[in-house]
Amino acid sequence: MTRIPPALATERLEAAVHAARRTIRRAALAVDTAVFTPGADWQARIEDVVRAGTVLEQAEAELAVAEVAA
Repeated sequence: MTRIPPALATERLEAAVHAARRTIRRAALAVDTAVFTPGADWQARIEDVVRAGTVLEQAEAELAVAEVAA
């Protein structure tokens, strides 16, 4: 089993947090677009934002654990 150095693990987790934040921004923009588009499924877009928020929370928690361990 290969062990990942703590610094590399932290770097990867930071990248995951940034990616999750970008996903939330894109999902929020999709909500904004859907609200003003007739027939668009804006509720599904809101669910996307909620899912992205959950992913962000998980990534931030994993990053916090890695930073404490390092």
